[in-house]
Amino acid sequence: IADNLDIGLNVTLSGADPILFANSPNNGSILIDVGGLVTISTETQTFGNSFSIIAGGNIDSGGTLISTQDLADSGLDSGSISFTSTGGSITLGALDSSGADHAGAGALASNAGSVSLSTSTGLITVSSIDASGGNATGGGGSVGGDGASISIAATGGDVVIGGALTTEGGSGDNAGVSG
Repeated sequence: IADNLDIGLNVTLSGADPILFANSPNNGSILIDVGGLVTISTETQTFGNSFSIIAGGNIDSGGTLISTQDLADSGLDSGSISFTSTGGSITLGALDSSGADHAGAGALASNAGSVSLSTSTGLITVSSIDASGGNATGGGGSVGGDGASISIAATGGDVVIGGALTTEGGSGDNAGVSG
């Protein structure tokens, strides 16, 4: 969905709880780029696809979970989350870009996706962010997924974090690297 900040479209994601974007074997991306507001009114899962929003107004998820974690045992990395508001605030519930766990012997658990939140005019409020690597539980030389970075910048307002920010590497016979 895109108007490239030109028209001022408002976008609302709502419907069945949760909203499930298609699982892709190659992990693509979902982009919403609009000049107006973006409202996400129900839990959203992208199954490894990256999720980016660029909005001219507020971005508001109403406290619902947004997850980019891929399926367990897939070995595919989780998608990144990148939300930018050029003319409003960002208000979010929990964000989960953590890597998926893997139970196979000698398996590589999934790496986490990075999280970036920025606004130039408003405040950023988020319940919690988990960008930790997946756990490899199968033994036999299994490797935990790497954690990813979290970046939060509110140049025009405050940042309010309601819970934990987690970027640790996943466990396994060999642990993943922290973000």
